[in-house]
Amino acid sequence: MAKAFRDSPSLRSYCASIYADCYATARQKAAVETGLPLEMFPEQVPFSLESVLDTEFLLD
Repeated sequence: MAKAFRDSPSLRSYCASIYADCYATARQKAAVETGLPLEMFPEQVPFSLESVLDTEFLLD
């Protein structure tokens, strides 16, 4: 992914612009797929875009 950002700097701004919308969609799909209430998933994106794109980022 880092190479893609180097090759196309506008890609990073595009990712940033759709990040929250993608999370909202994923949140809804996760609720449907797991059968858990939507409220079980954080309403706001819990991780920064930089963290998500970091190949070393892992949750505890």
